[in-house]
Amino acid sequence: MLRPLDRTGRDGRRTARTTLLFVLVLVPAFWLVPLDGRPRERADDLPVLGRVADFSLLSQADAPVTRAAFEGEPWVANFAFTRCASVCPRITQTMRAAQKKAQEEDVGLRFVTFSVDPEHDQPELMKSYAETYGADFSSWTFLTGTSKAIEGVARSFSVGFDDQIDPTREDLGIMHSGQLVLVDEEGRIRGYYPSTDEGVESKIVGDLKRMASR
Repeated sequence: MLRPLDRTGRDGRRTARTTLLFVLVLVPAFWLVPLDGRPRERADDLPVLGRVADFSLLSQADAPVTRAAFEGEPWVANFAFTRCASVCPRITQTMRAAQKKAQEEDVGLRFVTFSVDPEHDQPELMKSYAETYGADFSSWTFLTGTSKAIEGVARSFSVGFDDQIDPTREDLGIMHSGQLVLVDEEGRIRGYYPSTDEGVESKIVGDLKRMASR
């Protein structure tokens, strides 16, 4: 004997699923969108993307510098080298623009440039290069050292790096990242920013403020 369909039970289950879907999808969305319709910005929107490895390098002042020197302060890192004629000038100019923006906004932010041609880029040469771009050494440090030490730093940043010299190739065949990288006060990587993006300095400073508000 065929039993009649229990439409009440089926409809009840359908209603329950619909209600659950509303709770899981629409309710969280309500909390993330304020009444003015603009999405909230939260400090935890910036994920932890890695951690900078310990290092021991030399500054443009020929002074030893380790990662511990930057603990307790957020900083922005980049990779460049002094005899690069293509992308490095733009990257360094973007770093300088970010430094100026941070100073204008009165936010505590340091800047670090790692040489990817360390055998050539001795401290005095790094200093001369930095001065060419108007770098303010009060918050910007240029670092060089051994190729092995720089390679370890680049690997911890998860950026490409190849310092094998080939005089027949553009920029001597040295390959490196063109990203600016935001690091928090605990040495954790919190953001990557293409140096070619317009207004990248404002984006970095804005993300720094979001981190500080957590």
